[in-house]
Amino acid sequence: DGERSTNYELGLRGKQGDITYEAAAFVMDFSNQVVTGNSDPNLSQSNGGETEHVGMEFMLAYDIGSGFFIDTNATVIPRSEFKTGEFKGNRLPYAPKLIANVALSYANESLSGAFTVHHRGEQYGDASNIKEIPTDAAGGIWGGLMPAYTLLDLTAQYTLNQNTKLFGAIKNLSDKRYITGLRQGIYVGPERSFEVGINYRF
Repeated sequence: DGERSTNYELGLRGKQGDITYEAAAFVMDFSNQVVTGNSDPNLSQSNGGETEHVGMEFMLAYDIGSGFFIDTNATVIPRSEFKTGEFKGNRLPYAPKLIANVALSYANESLSGAFTVHHRGEQYGDASNIKEIPTDAAGGIWGGLMPAYTLLDLTAQYTLNQNTKLFGAIKNLSDKRYITGLRQGIYVGPERSFEVGINYRF
């Protein structure tokens, strides 16, 4: 069945000089949420029961001047839990308490770029909320607590002319090793990667 929920949100947004801000508090009360990432591989195709999510979102941007900007955002979710069933009171899988991003960017007529920091808090791999990652995960037992991680990205773009742009990126600049999933084993995030390309408009 399709998900059904009652949602409440209250927020504000504004601008003061070179500062732009937003803040919002929310409550999402699901009667039959579809939950992914559970130890039951079929759960992503069926309803996981009643759940409740309570949190806040924040955004703050600052125009430093001379083409430089700082952009930040964060989502804080202290409560994201099952309300009924076998896992009542447990936190939903793949629901970190904190997700945050900070970017220092620069732009002029021909050159733009950004240095970005991404943070994702620790999260459970299944609804049982076990903390230890099973050593036999590849054999069919999944779950565990995935540690928090922080990634650094660097991107740039240069406009050669009206039709041609060059772009490049270094993803995971610090070559951080981290876990992104615990479905049927341990899935690790991409290592440091380099991208370069050209965009030409005919």
